[in-house]
Amino acid sequence: MKTALDALADHWLAFGFIGTALVAFVVALLRRRRLGGRFKAVAFACGGGALAGVGAVAPLVPSWSLWIVGVAAVALFGMALLLLLTGAWSKWAAWIVAGIGLLGLGALALDATQEKLSDAFWTLATVEFVRPWWLLLLLLAPVAVLIAWRPLSRMESVRPWIAATLRTVGIILLAVSLAEPRLKQAGEHVTVLFLLDRSLSVPEDYGEEPGASGLVDRRAERVKRFINNTVEERGAGHARDRAGLIVFGKQPRLELPPSDAPRFKLTALPPARDGNYTNIGTAIKMALASFPEDTGKRMVLISDGNENLGNAEEQARLAKSLNVQIDVVPLGAGQRNEEEVLIERVQAPSIVEQGSRVPIRVLVRSYNRHRVGGKLTLKQITEGEVAQIGKAREVELQYGLNPFSFDRPLTDEQRSYTYEAEFQPEWYEDTDGIRHDGRPPGDRPQNNKASAHVVARGQRKVLILEGKEGQQQHLVDTLLAAGKSKFKIVAKPVSILDNYKDNDKLAVFLSNFDCVILANVAEDQVSDDQQKMLRSNTQDQGCGLIMIGGPDSFGAGGWQDTPVEKALPVDSEIKSLKVQGKGGLVLIMHGCEMMDGNVWEKRIAKLAIQRLGPADEIGVIDGQEQWHIPLQEIGENRAKLLALLDKLTPGDMPTFDHALTMAHTALNRNDNDPDKRLATKHVIIISDGDPGYTAALLPPMKKDHITVTTVGVATHGAPQDKQMKAISDATGGRFYNVKNPNQLPAIYVKESRLVSQSFIERRDFPPIVQFRSGPTEGLPDVVPHLKGYVRTTPKPSALVEIPIRTPKFADEDFPLLAYWHYGLGKAVAFTSDAGKPENWSRDWAEKGAIYDKFWEQVVDWSLRPTESSRMQMITEYRDGKIHVTVDARLENGDPDVGLTLRGGITTPNPGGGEEGGKKRELRFVQTNSGRYEATVEAEESGSYFVNAQAVRVVKVTNKDGKEVDAEEGVDSVRAGVTLPYSPEFSELETNTALLENLRETTGGKSYADDEIDLKKAATSGEVFRPAGQVDKSKQPVWQWLLFLAGVLLFADVAVRRLSVDSEKTGAFAWRMWARVRGIPLPPDKPEVLERLQNRKAQTAATQALERAGQRFEATGSLGSAPAGADAAGPVPAPGVRPAISRPDAPAPEAPAGDYGEALLRAKRRGRGEDKDKPKE
Repeated sequence: MKTALDALADHWLAFGFIGTALVAFVVALLRRRRLGGRFKAVAFACGGGALAGVGAVAPLVPSWSLWIVGVAAVALFGMALLLLLTGAWSKWAAWIVAGIGLLGLGALALDATQEKLSDAFWTLATVEFVRPWWLLLLLLAPVAVLIAWRPLSRMESVRPWIAATLRTVGIILLAVSLAEPRLKQAGEHVTVLFLLDRSLSVPEDYGEEPGASGLVDRRAERVKRFINNTVEERGAGHARDRAGLIVFGKQPRLELPPSDAPRFKLTALPPARDGNYTNIGTAIKMALASFPEDTGKRMVLISDGNENLGNAEEQARLAKSLNVQIDVVPLGAGQRNEEEVLIERVQAPSIVEQGSRVPIRVLVRSYNRHRVGGKLTLKQITEGEVAQIGKAREVELQYGLNPFSFDRPLTDEQRSYTYEAEFQPEWYEDTDGIRHDGRPPGDRPQNNKASAHVVARGQRKVLILEGKEGQQQHLVDTLLAAGKSKFKIVAKPVSILDNYKDNDKLAVFLSNFDCVILANVAEDQVSDDQQKMLRSNTQDQGCGLIMIGGPDSFGAGGWQDTPVEKALPVDSEIKSLKVQGKGGLVLIMHGCEMMDGNVWEKRIAKLAIQRLGPADEIGVIDGQEQWHIPLQEIGENRAKLLALLDKLTPGDMPTFDHALTMAHTALNRNDNDPDKRLATKHVIIISDGDPGYTAALLPPMKKDHITVTTVGVATHGAPQDKQMKAISDATGGRFYNVKNPNQLPAIYVKESRLVSQSFIERRDFPPIVQFRSGPTEGLPDVVPHLKGYVRTTPKPSALVEIPIRTPKFADEDFPLLAYWHYGLGKAVAFTSDAGKPENWSRDWAEKGAIYDKFWEQVVDWSLRPTESSRMQMITEYRDGKIHVTVDARLENGDPDVGLTLRGGITTPNPGGGEEGGKKRELRFVQTNSGRYEATVEAEESGSYFVNAQAVRVVKVTNKDGKEVDAEEGVDSVRAGVTLPYSPEFSELETNTALLENLRETTGGKSYADDEIDLKKAATSGEVFRPAGQVDKSKQPVWQWLLFLAGVLLFADVAVRRLSVDSEKTGAFAWRMWARVRGIPLPPDKPEVLERLQNRKAQTAATQALERAGQRFEATGSLGSAPAGADAAGPVPAPGVRPAISRPDAPAPEAPAGDYGEALLRAKRRGRGEDKDKPKE
């Protein structure tokens, strides 16, 4: 029984054919008389279906079935050819050959068809509908059937039934197509992504290579050949399989997207963007996001396994859940570097008192079991100045840890110092004790340098950063006079930040100060990294931050959506549209021949929109010389406009003429309307300089006060530069010759902020002091007037306090002074200025008491909390984490067990949780009496600055005049820890175990880092083997259903309007067959005679029907004929002689099969008159 069920399950379609054929034959046999001549055709069809089913069930070899079908087809063709040539034909031979062919065809095709039908069924089972509510239209199908049922039930013809069926199916298809069905379709191909580790920890294998001059990295050449050969020799059956390449170090890069290209043609292995780290996890994550949906998926990870960022095992588990396999090629498996020499760390106290001596200890570790000699130098770096401490020491290293001590006095002022140690190997000994000059063969120079940072505590310092040097001299003089005993003032142009290229060096410089003031500084004067460091310096290190207004500050300076703005209590963006002096900006985006040119153009266009005010107007002209964004007010459509830029396609316009004319017309369209007139009209062209222009277009633009700035990117030479500069010079704009696309954002920010005048309000007004607390403590009720300010919007936070605001202008007021606590620090925003260039606060300066007191209190309030000696901090780096310990004591020396600590840490790449940085939490837990500890992950090399701040709850007065609780820093302690180099250079051997774990987790395979094994794997197609379960993509099918519904509509019309005479068709087929066979045909009747005979038959039938109707007239009424008498005949028309019938004359019989006679006989039988009448 089990075998029969198995056979039925394996060949259900074949058994269905056999069963259907048998049932159909039995039914046809029962209705043989009714079928008449059609019985033979039905019987042969049933026999053919049964033979096909038997052929599928029979154990025939597939190759035999193919031969059977081929022989049968050849035999039938030969018989047909013989028929045409000689007229000879044997129907039994034809039936036998056809039966054999059906037997083989069933064996060949039914099982394959069964598999396809099964797949189709399961595919239909996965159908999903995007708009399922349209399926309610399916209710119309039974309604259509019910409407057509009664008329159809009275008809004997099959054509109306076919038409109704087609119409119903069409309704069903239309309803289903409107619901937008999607089928999950399985792919049959494989996508392979190569994940290539190009970090600096991958061991090199230098040697001679055939065809190469000099020494080359043989491992890199091996890997390159493996990738190229694997793709090129994947085999004909894998021609549609796809392959791609991801290169990674710290971050992954999709070097070659997945495609079915026949080969890669790599001439060299692409480098990583940052090879100082290895992050396998992010490479796997990018690969998972890069795979197409409808194919099998496999990664080939080529790495040494020395992961020092991310979590590869977590990503491997995710890959397994998505049915993605990871094959691995362990590079340098089993190799260990025993020649390494490195500086492990530089030990120095983090905080010292000014004027004291600093003990410094340098720890150098040698993994070389033989002696290594060289020079050890120590340098002191202070605010950019580098000084070597003594002479370089000649040292000799033994196997293990080698300590060296230094001593250094400090100056009598608060400063930060960096001590950098470097070891330069000069000789080494081999196993035989022979000395060799130079660096040991396995030693890496990247880990021969380390540093430490020291802060000398003293008088507090305030750093004033000016947009232009000397603009804030009055503020500097005021603070110097007012705060001599409190703080020291250092005023520098903001460009001083550019002297510190590395983030850790900038962090050391900023750690010298307890407050940083940005006075009328534009955003494009401070790089993004510098802004992140300024923000972290306040949020994590507790340093104060003050921004002072002016024509280049806040929104007018382009500070919208920047790291510094996030630290301020106000947003540079304004919500009000009721402003004066709005500007208009048109961007002309010509295609640039540079890498990622379209991406850069979209990015800078978005920056321009972000920096404009809501009342300003923006327009964008694309490379097709069309308005991609017509000139319009930004208003509340900023998000919509930014989204439109994603669809921007810069093109190669032939000239600038049409675009310039469009911009000129649009910017001047409202010049006659004072309420809509643009105060500033500006055009920015970005181009490679190829398009020409008509010089006559520019003077009218200048006359209408339209300036044009040109940005030349990847120009082709001096002629193009000259042309771009000529356009800008003719209109009073500026020309930028950009060689590095990274310069573009600053240019567009600068140009955009020059357009927007809606941020600045220039008018004389009295400031309104709402309450006095903190920076406004002791201010009088009435303060002098101000002449202007920059519009801003307070942040929607309960922590923001606004003690001074403007009067209401057009039913709106704006903050003048706002402050809040931000992280461990304090931030202040003063939206008017403190001096040049416009000197809006000159009335305050003239009344010195107000000016001096105000700024002294603002600076004093924002300073970093005092640093006493009651808290001591110890930092240590181990196992990838920084361990921080704070020992807190009371004045009497007892442990302080009731302390509330808030911690912050500035990392080498501060981002505050934004892109490009990772926000790290530093939470202290008391582990013993007065002992508080915290741990934080540290993955990147560089300097980490840790700050612990003791806080207390105090009462403050808020803007409503009520006292509320607030935290205030009362003491703090800082320290730093340095990771001198990436963990990439501290690993001495490869991590093959990690790679094997990834392979086992996902079910992949491993290929040895060997020329023979890699060549075998590449040429065997093993990498492109089937990938198991394949994800299915959702394919829309509604369009095909809609097309089929249209076809059924035409079929419905054809069935109802077109008629085929089956008798004539059969007669025609018989005549053709007879002619081929040579059978003589009876002579055709003349067409006229045939029509006359048909007409005669129709007339006779009609007359018989009329006579039958007269015979069955109603009887028994007045004037009826006597009983037994024949019914009266029809009344003759006038002038016509009636026919005289003889009683004894027999009535002529109607032709056999006559319809009228049949009806007459039926009526007689109904009346009982079908018997012979008695003779008289």
